[in-house]
Amino acid sequence: MEYVFDRIRKILERLREAKHIFLFLDYDGTLTPIVSHPEEAHLSGEMRGLLLNLKKNPRVHLAIVSGRSIADIRKRVGLKGIYYVGNHGLEIFEPKHGTKRFVPKKVIREMGRIRNRLNNQLSKVAGVHLEDKGCILAVHYRNADLKWVPSMLMTIKQEMKDSIDSFCIGQGKFVFEVRPKSAGDIWTL
Repeated sequence: MEYVFDRIRKILERLREAKHIFLFLDYDGTLTPIVSHPEEAHLSGEMRGLLLNLKKNPRVHLAIVSGRSIADIRKRVGLKGIYYVGNHGLEIFEPKHGTKRFVPKKVIREMGRIRNRLNNQLSKVAGVHLEDKGCILAVHYRNADLKWVPSMLMTIKQEMKDSIDSFCIGQGKFVFEVRPKSAGDIWTL
C-alpha cells in the first residue's frame, strides 16, 4: 500500500497538468468538525471561502458528499453550480438536471412506519436522536449512555423484522442507519 504523502510530488504534478479536476468532499468530519448534535455542524467562513475559490476555477468541479439529505446539505453549503450527493448516494443533485432519487416511494412510506415505531421505542433512551432523512433513518447515540447500544440495536432489528420491504442496518460514528437493502455497502451490519 502506498500512502498519499509519500507520493505528494507526483500527485501535485498530475494536478497541475490535469484539464479537469473533480473533487468529492465529505461534509461532516471533513469540511466541518464532528459535533455532539448534527444540526450544530456549520461550515466556517474560511472553508466557505476556500470552496468558493475552488468553484471559480474552470478546471475544478466540486461535489459535496454526505449521509445527510440533499435538502439539508444544499442548505448548509449554499453554493450554486456544484454537485451534491446525499443519503450516501441515494440522492444526487446535478446543477443542470436537478435532484434524482434512487429509492421507490413505497420504500419511503415503509421507512416512515419504521420511524414511527422506533420513535415510540427509543424515545425512552436519554441522548438518542432519531433523524428522518427521507431515504434513510438515522439513530444518533453519541449523547447516550453506551450501555444502551446493544439493546438499541436489538430494538432497531426487531422493528425492521416485519417490514414488507427489505432494509439493512448501517453503522457510522455513533449512529445506526436503517436503509433500503439496495443501498447496502461494505459497512452494513
